[in-house]
Amino acid sequence: MLIMKYKIINYDAMLIQQKYHVNEMVAKTFIYNHLEDWQIKQILYPKDEYSMNDSSMLLKACDRIKKAQLNKEKVFIAGDYDADGICATTIMKNTLDQMQITNGYYIPDRFKDGYGLSPKIVKLAKEKGYSLIITVDNGIKAYEALACAKDLGIEVIVTDHHIYDQPIDNIVVHPDLMSEEFKGLCGAGVALQIARKLIGENDINDVLAMVATIGDVMELFNENRTIVIKGLNKLDCCLPIKVLLPSKKMITAQDIAFNVVPKLNCVARLDDESNANVLVKYLLCNDIYAINNVAKQIEALNNKRKNISQKMANDAMDKIKDEPFIIIEDDNFSEGMLGLVAGKIAKECNKPCLVLTAIDDLYKGSGRSIKGFDMHTFFKDFQLTSFGGHAQAVGLSLKKEEFINFKQKVNEKMQNVKITDTLEEVIRLYSNQINLTNLKAFLELEPFGQGFKKPLFYIDDHKVSNVNLLKDKYLKFNLQQGFEAICFNSKLKNINNPNYMVGNLEINEFRSKQNCCLNILDME
Repeated sequence: MLIMKYKIINYDAMLIQQKYHVNEMVAKTFIYNHLEDWQIKQILYPKDEYSMNDSSMLLKACDRIKKAQLNKEKVFIAGDYDADGICATTIMKNTLDQMQITNGYYIPDRFKDGYGLSPKIVKLAKEKGYSLIITVDNGIKAYEALACAKDLGIEVIVTDHHIYDQPIDNIVVHPDLMSEEFKGLCGAGVALQIARKLIGENDINDVLAMVATIGDVMELFNENRTIVIKGLNKLDCCLPIKVLLPSKKMITAQDIAFNVVPKLNCVARLDDESNANVLVKYLLCNDIYAINNVAKQIEALNNKRKNISQKMANDAMDKIKDEPFIIIEDDNFSEGMLGLVAGKIAKECNKPCLVLTAIDDLYKGSGRSIKGFDMHTFFKDFQLTSFGGHAQAVGLSLKKEEFINFKQKVNEKMQNVKITDTLEEVIRLYSNQINLTNLKAFLELEPFGQGFKKPLFYIDDHKVSNVNLLKDKYLKFNLQQGFEAICFNSKLKNINNPNYMVGNLEINEFRSKQNCCLNILDME
């Protein structure tokens, strides 16, 4: 059944309910996510402990680090500037600190250094007396830098999770070289495997691996699910992360995704105003005064990032033409915000979008896709100066003089592309199914995330008994069926008796009384 921009699904969930002894809301959520039996069992019966990882390369890397400890070598950590890379750098530093190994680290500047280990960084490490480099969340394709290190007599342990398609003559710790349950690890998840072998379980490392796993949008099954569950349970042990979160009783993966990850990422997005390296010190800090002080600075940076990206998005929207693939170029756009803007436009227009800005003699861009369109495959046969990414997000650069031909080629290629099934799926739920018993069982399925999406519910059989305006701008409906619905979208505040509502279900607690609540994202 189709309505507006939604594909409304009314599953027959009886077989799933009977097989797994779950309520209809839970069963429909499993069907919505197209889960297999092993995935459902991992959700219903989560593991309490990490899996044993005996990868030969992992053991080899740990042996080399122990050798550095024994010989009192200086070890250098080469990081990356996104949330995953920052957390991976911090996990590795915390581990080496616990082992009392003299160490240093560097997270490259997005604008000045570019991504990953470079010959320049290797040479600086050599000058400062480092004999061992450990890359985290990068390095698998740093061929030039690895060759430079070999020439200078520096050993490199590469720990990474990006596409591994060419052998390198180094110790490589990578999910592809591990057993099946570890295949989906992020960079910090890989670093955690080394940390656990060297120093055992560590609360700070566990929390940081959780943040990175969510931040890098990894599938929440197998070891990733355990990492996220354990990390969420240990949040009280990591004040630098906890102070970035809202004050609420139960913190979910969504809270991490919306309140922590953007704040870590923003520090590397603002050219000349911040440095991602300071976050490593912050994340290992246990002085509450210093933590609060830096957290306020991070909050201010994030607010500035929001303002800049919103202005860029508004400017970009003004340039949109009626094309199947939106391409926007603006020399005044900040390179660090291009992906954010492309994502907003793709979501708003329901079309793939590429946003570019001028950097010297190049146009650098970030693209974001929509459901049903593989952007990485679309661009892989283009002749570009640089290119990388995956189905839903890419980064690329091209020479300025090639831009007109590039845009023409995109438009020509799109003529042969048919994007189907782009409507967002929502689950039809009947109002009599919304009660505390059913909702608590549904919320116990946490963590939701990549591979196990928290569904949007569609409700159209409700009856409104009372409407009022919270804080003079947010509509709150009390419904005859015994639950409430709140709409935080001020654009919809004139709808007093909606025909349908689409949103997330949650439990609101006020003065020790719990109520089922639909957080309305859309209604008509």
